[in-house]
Amino acid sequence: MSNGSCRCDACGLRFRSLSAFDMHRTGEYAGTARTKHTRRCLSVAEMVAKGMRQAGNTDNGAWTTGVSFAGLAA
Repeated sequence: MSNGSCRCDACGLRFRSLSAFDMHRTGEYAGTARTKHTRRCLSVAEMVAKGMRQAGNTDNGAWTTGVSFAGLAA
């Protein structure tokens, strides 16, 4: 996507930045052939609990980390 935004292939949600995308993923990758990975997308409630927010209409509802570059709430 343009302007540094991205879309998650797993859940279909859009994110304003790679940082926001990374923030919405949790769990561990498989370490060996015997261990199963636990990576998954956070639910909307879990993202909100982490402080993430959806951007306004200009970004088509893309999710943000909830923090602006100045360190203030986005």
